Amino acid sequence: MSDKSSPPNPTPGSPIVRAPQESSFPYIDMGAPLPDGYGQTLVVLMPRDPRWMFSYWEVTEQTSREIKLQHGEDVFFWAQPTLRMHEVSSKNNPSSLRYIDVNVILDSRNWYLNADREGSSWYVELGLKTPDGKFIVLAKSNSITLPMASVSTEIDEKWATLKSEMEKVLAASGGGKLGAGSLELTRRLSQRWFMLSQGSSSRGSGGVSSLGVAKIPDSKKGRLFWLVADCELIVFGATQPDATVIVAGKPIELYPDGTFSLRFALPDTLLELPIKAVSGDQVEERLIKITVERKTTTQ
Repeated sequence: MSDKSSPPNPTPGSPIVRAPQESSFPYIDMGAPLPDGYGQTLVVLMPRDPRWMFSYWEVTEQTSREIKLQHGEDVFFWAQPTLRMHEVSSKNNPSSLRYIDVNVILDSRNWYLNADREGSSWYVELGLKTPDGKFIVLAKSNSITLPMASVSTEIDEKWATLKSEMEKVLAASGGGKLGAGSLELTRRLSQRWFMLSQGSSSRGSGGVSSLGVAKIPDSKKGRLFWLVADCELIVFGATQPDATVIVAGKPIELYPDGTFSLRFALPDTLLELPIKAVSGDQVEERLIKITVERKTTTQ
C-alpha cells in the first residue's frame, strides 16, 4: 500500500519535479544597476576638502552631433577636452575673477581639481580648446565654496540644527556614555548627515563638503568597481556662557547656553587642537588638548 503523502513515481522519460526548498539566505533586493548616463549634458562640481574639488560630467550624443555640425566632424579629435576653473568672489556672484584650464580625458567622465587657495569659490566649464585658443563650451557647472582648513566660527542653519540633534543624541546615549543608546546615536547622526547631503542651504558651504571617490577599472571583468569614503571632524563642548573660548589660537563664538560646535576639514595629517576657556572675570583658565591623526590608505 502506497503512502498518499509521498509523490507518485515518475513515468519513464518524464522530468523529475522537485519541491522548492527554502533558502538559508534572505533575499536582498539590490535594485537595478546604475545606468551609464541620464541623457543630459551637464557638469557638476563638488568640494572635497580645502584644496581639492571633484567634478563629473556627461555629454550626450545629441550634444556631440550639434558640436560636430558647428565646428567640424572631427572636432573632438583635434580639440583638447578641458575643464576651465573659474574663481569667483563668492558662489552667489558668478563674475569670474580668473580662470585655470585643466586638460582632461572626456571619456573618463570625472576629474579631481586642485585649488591654490582654501576657502575660495569656483565653478567650472567643460569644453573643447582649439589649437588657436578658442574655447567651445559644452556645459557649465554649479558654483561652490571650499571649506577653510582653519577654525570657522560661522554658525549657519544646518549646524544649528545639527547641534539640536546632538543634544538628542547625548540624551539618548545616557549623557554621552556609550551603552544601549549608542545604536540610536549612530542612527540619528547617519540620518541627519544623509538629509544634509541631499539638500542645500542658502548659507554656509552647502551640499556635501567633503567627498572622496575612488574608481578602479577591472579590464578582465569589463566593469568599474568604486568606493566612496571620506571624513570630517566636529568638535563640540560647553563652558560658562560668559567665558571666552579659544580654539587653536582663535576666539570662537559661543551659543547663549555656553555650548559650541566647530567643523573642520580633516586632511591626512596630525592635527592638534588646544581648546582654552577663560572665565568671564579673567581669573581662571581651563585647557583641553585634542590630538587627531588621519591616515588614508587605498587598496
